[in-house]
Amino acid sequence: MALTTRQKHALRHLTMTGTLSPAQEQAVREAFDEPGPARATSPRLLEVAGYLGGSLLLGGAALLIGTSWEQLPRAGRLALLGAATATLVVTGLVFAGGPAAVHGLTHWRRRVVSALFSLSAVTAAFAAGTAVGSHEFLAATTTCLVIAVLGQLLLPTPVGHLLLVVAGAATAGVWTSDLISDTPVAVGAALFIVGGVEIVLAAGGLLQQAEFGLALGSAVALLGAQQALGKPETAWMAYALTAALAVSGFVLHWRTRRIVPLITGIVSTTIVVPEAIGDWTDGAVSGGVLLLTAGAVLLATVGVALRFRRRSPSGAPGPGPPGHSALPVAETAADAHSMSYQVNLTDVEPVTTAHLHRHTTTEEIGKTVGAGFEELYTFVTGAGAIPAGPPQAAYPGDFQPGGEVDVDLYVPIDGAPPAQGGIDFVTLPGGPVAKTSHRGPYDRVGAAYEALFTWVREHGRTPAGPPRELYLTGPDTVTEPADYLTDVILPLRAE
Repeated sequence: MALTTRQKHALRHLTMTGTLSPAQEQAVREAFDEPGPARATSPRLLEVAGYLGGSLLLGGAALLIGTSWEQLPRAGRLALLGAATATLVVTGLVFAGGPAAVHGLTHWRRRVVSALFSLSAVTAAFAAGTAVGSHEFLAATTTCLVIAVLGQLLLPTPVGHLLLVVAGAATAGVWTSDLISDTPVAVGAALFIVGGVEIVLAAGGLLQQAEFGLALGSAVALLGAQQALGKPETAWMAYALTAALAVSGFVLHWRTRRIVPLITGIVSTTIVVPEAIGDWTDGAVSGGVLLLTAGAVLLATVGVALRFRRRSPSGAPGPGPPGHSALPVAETAADAHSMSYQVNLTDVEPVTTAHLHRHTTTEEIGKTVGAGFEELYTFVTGAGAIPAGPPQAAYPGDFQPGGEVDVDLYVPIDGAPPAQGGIDFVTLPGGPVAKTSHRGPYDRVGAAYEALFTWVREHGRTPAGPPRELYLTGPDTVTEPADYLTDVILPLRAE
């Protein structure tokens, strides 16, 4: 006979508290002929369908506008654009599972919904420009910027981030051109400021997609710096701004070891040196010489950058591969000391979670965890439940590189819909825990475990179950593994 949901909860709780081992739990399940967990399926087709549907809708609206725009009255134009905007928003909410589920989206649903909302901002911008009698571009870009800001606050994604920066740059350029001055110098200065603000926010850790923000900010700033080349008397401003961007890129790379500032410094230097030489020699230098100069500057810049990279601060975060590596064990003592883990004693509340157990190998742990969470979130949102916290994972058994490993995946939820397949519901117990935070790639989280267990030994505490990882930010919210943020907690017996 099969285990009931309550029995499965009780069995999982006994394993989580250390009363049973994972092998003993599996033996009990097999004794009751409990079927193994269903294999996770990836809803790639739904994701592609979402992108295709949104693109077709926008393309159809553009085609209709292009063929009959002049024949439509203003009210008809507004109705057409409003209908396209509403359709994109409603479709996004349907994919999300309702307005209340938008903030907790993850994986493919998050990407599709963000793309649909971004497309709706574009159609809404066209509608705003159509509605006003003058300053159409001003109304359109400002509307797009406002919607992009709201969308990024509600659902931060790289697609929304891109829309926000593009809308911000366009708005700054249009506002400057319409209200201040339409000279290339003024517009370029506005773009340079927008790019600089984006770089500062990304470098200061205020953006979730930090590396992506650095790339976008650098591109906008470089575009703005080059605008001053339009007139000979202002060309020096272009050289000065481009050189300043190059210097800031090298300095930022030296301090953080991020690759994007390094690329920014190299590209800006390679652009500005030939430009300045050609201008200062009144074109006397041939194109071949300029190409040779650009090549020499590029090689020299790369050489200097490599020296900076070797001498950059050792404690600065560096990029790493996405996804879990083999195991949560300490790689080296240097990792634990360089990241300066602070362990705190705190209490957590009991939490109801959708749970999925997986047995895999250490080489496949990254794929297994990703597919498992995707299955969990697909089930939770499809069942009408609401995610109520960051996803968690626990590794209850002993494991070694190259071996097999058990992993328990949890998604905190409000409510508990009926169980399905290998998914059941587990209430993780509350109580005291030792807690530390790891910022960086998952393959270096072992140092956090080392710091956690060292603290437990030094303070004479007894674990009450296996440690758990709480994924606060990851591949779905940031683009650079150095920006991943993971809490590691270890339940403790009450004193």
